[in-house]
Amino acid sequence: MPVKGRSFYRFQDKEEKMNKQWVRLTLAIVLILAASGFGARHSAQAASASNDAVIQFGCVGLDCTYNPSQVVIQPGETVEWQGSFASHPLVSDDSLWTTVSAGNSFSHTFTMTGTFLFHCAFHGAPGGVGMAGRVIVRELPNKVYLPLILR
Repeated sequence: MPVKGRSFYRFQDKEEKMNKQWVRLTLAIVLILAASGFGARHSAQAASASNDAVIQFGCVGLDCTYNPSQVVIQPGETVEWQGSFASHPLVSDDSLWTTVSAGNSFSHTFTMTGTFLFHCAFHGAPGGVGMAGRVIVRELPNKVYLPLILR
């Protein structure tokens, strides 16, 4: 003879199990979207068709800056500086490059990981003083592996 009210508990157990599955599924979707960078903005890096990062520079009044002053790229990617090199010759702190005082565009492809500082020869100095910036080159993960939380 069936126990009175037992079918109600079976229904409640099934509903609870389904709720747990929905919670797991929702959590998995949120984690995957977060790990993939969905909706994230990379404010430190502006991309163009031929270069992986573009840094523009110039002065507004007495305030001379690089915009953005820092970019993060991977080895083998290229950074392009855009502006008037007649007024702002670009110099690498570790002597990787020095631009001439002419032209409006300069590109450099970074092949090794590390942090590379640069500055304007007229308005900055080595070590991030004044009109200066940095390129950070690091291996970025292409794939994110998440533990399987669904059964």
